[in-house]
Amino acid sequence: SFWTQTGTVVQAGLGLSGFGAGKFYYPLSGTNDVYVTADGGDTWTTTNVSESNTWDARGKRGDLMMFAAGGSANFHYSNDGVSWDTSTLPGTLNWTGIAQGGSNDDKIMVVATGSDTAYIGTIGTGGDSTVAPTSWTALTLNASRAWTGVEFGQGIWFVFSSDGYYEYSTNDG
Repeated sequence: SFWTQTGTVVQAGLGLSGFGAGKFYYPLSGTNDVYVTADGGDTWTTTNVSESNTWDARGKRGDLMMFAAGGSANFHYSNDGVSWDTSTLPGTLNWTGIAQGGSNDDKIMVVATGSDTAYIGTIGTGGDSTVAPTSWTALTLNASRAWTGVEFGQGIWFVFSSDGYYEYSTNDG
């Protein structure tokens, strides 16, 4: 077998949400705990975001880790997995998807289930770290659906719904 089983158990949660800055991230849904490992899972440390919630929307690109939850307008993000900051989303919706991308890799797009709108914001910098958007532009989708995620790659933004429907944009919405 090419897999190694460990005796280490973290806690039941969402599963790994990404890798960046030399660390794996594991948010524990229903809490404000984020488990982080830098040694391949031998030891896990716990950091905290500012609220307990169910992290339905999770995104990761480069060193930026992002979380949002249904029923919250808070957007949580970290560049190092230790210090977490919060920005305000455009509403208290059932957020289900977050992705970073764009032609200059300086955009964040979020989607919510039951909405016909995606939102996009521009990333800034503060000192030596990424700063999440503080203002968001509404992008009208063709239908209100049970959107489950958003991704960016090869110059294209994709939004996907639970029934298999998808839409895409090549110009940041």
